[in-house]
Amino acid sequence: MKVSEVQITNFQLQQLFEEFNPRLTADGINSKYSWFLYKNCEVMAPLYNKLVSELYDERREPDFPAMYNESQLLIEKYRDRDADGNPINDKNGNPQFTEHQEEYVKESEEIRKKYPTLFENIAKKQQVNREIYLKTVSFMATQLELSEFPNNTKPYIVGILGY
Repeated sequence: MKVSEVQITNFQLQQLFEEFNPRLTADGINSKYSWFLYKNCEVMAPLYNKLVSELYDERREPDFPAMYNESQLLIEKYRDRDADGNPINDKNGNPQFTEHQEEYVKESEEIRKKYPTLFENIAKKQQVNREIYLKTVSFMATQLELSEFPNNTKPYIVGILGY
């Protein structure tokens, strides 16, 4: 085991942290691997928290709750229902609109016009987050020799944190 600087993308950071963090409260495989997980989570946590705060999430927008509520009310108002009044979903589990589709589309457009900045930001979300994910970060990683990894360790973990 050694500690050395590792440079990875924000996407790799997220993968590693989200893989390691839940394991901190689970039974370990062996003490060395448990220490490896713990030490890496300890140094990755501030980087991960920073990453999560930088990623665009429309739910943090001030207008999102109002827009979301209005959209949900519209769905409930115009979605298809069976003879008993139960909502009908399409094969993907989404609300189905056939009978009142024109009204739903028209009022949905009104909501989009009411919150133009929010919808512009949502449209750019993928591009913005992709750019953030591609940025690199470095940290002092606890690394294991290849022979020290448990046999069932995922290859990307060994590739990033092995030597």
